[in-house]
Order: sequence, then structure tokens, then C-alpha cells
Amino acid sequence: MSFGLQIKEPAGTVFDLDDTTLLQVDFFAVQQGQSITKNFSFLPSGATLSTAIVFLNQPPQDEQFVLPTISISGTSMTVTGINSSSSTNVSGSFTVQSGTVFVLVFAK
Repeated sequence: MSFGLQIKEPAGTVFDLDDTTLLQVDFFAVQQGQSITKNFSFLPSGATLSTAIVFLNQPPQDEQFVLPTISISGTSMTVTGINSSSSTNVSGSFTVQSGTVFVLVFAK
């Protein structure tokens, strides 16, 4: 029996890696406002890509960090960092951006 990552909620298991092996195929940084497209054509057909995102720094107090936009189609992936300004009546003006993130790309 193998043991792996399990993410649960009160209704049961949401995500489970008990019987899955992930192969790391890439690791790269994405800056706020930057868009990077990668093609992993060396992977066999039927491979499924997934990602893990790691924020590099904490946001300044006048900024709100959000995850970059990730689009996966077959063995191609585009990661786009967000950089925009917003305001609310409660907290005033603030910048919404993805900050610098590391993107780990996995295949199974």
C-alpha cells in the first residue's frame, strides 16, 4: 500500500495522490504582467500536465497577490502574471498582481 498527498473536506477526499506518480518536467519563474508559453512536445501522447505555484515574496501592504492565469492545452501551457489596479470603498486603492511566482510543472 502506498501513501501520498490527500486533500480533504468534511464531505470526503477532494484530491488524492495515493497511487499516482508525478514527474517534474519544468521549473520557471513568472513576473507580474509577464506571459510565458511552454510546449512539452517530448511527453508521450495522453500525458496530463499539472502545476504547483510558489510565491517568491510576501506582498506589500498596499498590494493584493493573486494566482497567475494558467491555461493548459494538451502538452502546451501558458502562464500569465496579473498586474492591475483596483479600488474599494472599504480599503481604498490597491494594486492586484500575481507578484513573482515559481511554477513547477508536473506530468502523469
